[in-house]
Amino acid sequence: MNPSIQDRLRREILGATTTGHVDYATIESMHFLNNALRESLRLYSPAIVLPREAGEDLVIGGVCLPKGTTLNLVPAMVQRNPLIWGEDADEFNPDRWDNLGADAASPYAITSFSGGPRVCVGRSFAYLEMKAVLVELIGKFVFEPVDKNLKMLNPVLTLKPKGGLEVKVRRVT
Repeated sequence: MNPSIQDRLRREILGATTTGHVDYATIESMHFLNNALRESLRLYSPAIVLPREAGEDLVIGGVCLPKGTTLNLVPAMVQRNPLIWGEDADEFNPDRWDNLGADAASPYAITSFSGGPRVCVGRSFAYLEMKAVLVELIGKFVFEPVDKNLKMLNPVLTLKPKGGLEVKVRRVT
C-alpha cells in the first residue's frame, strides 16, 4: 500500500481509461500495473508450499531422492533469493521487471502459480482478474494500512495476515 506506487498506478490507470471503456486490450496495455502485480506476487506468494512427489529417482545438489519422495517447494525461497533477484530481493520494486537478469527471467524464478507441466491452468485468468480488480479499485480509491506492523499467520497453507488486514479507504478526489 505504498502511496507512491498507488499514485503511479492510478496515473497509468486513469490515463489508459479516459473513455471509461475498459477491455482486455486496455488492461493488458498497462505496463506498470503488470509489473506491480508480478512484484506483489513475487514478494507475497499466496502459496506457502507446493508439495510434489518425485516421479523417478533424482539427484539434486548431490542429494539422492528416491522415486515417491515428497518434495515441498517453497516459493519464497526462490522468489526472495538475492542470488536470483539481487541484493534488494526483499524490497518491493516493480521496475525490476523491466531489466531482469538471466536467472530472474527464468519461468521458474516466480512460482506463485507453480511451474512447468504442473502450472496452474487458471494462471492467465487469475492475472487478468487481479488486474481488472486493481484497475477498478486503484482508479477510484486510496488505500492506507491501519497497522503498519503487519504480521503473517503461520503456519497455514496460504499467506494470510494475522488478525486480518485493516485498511482506511477514501475516494480519489
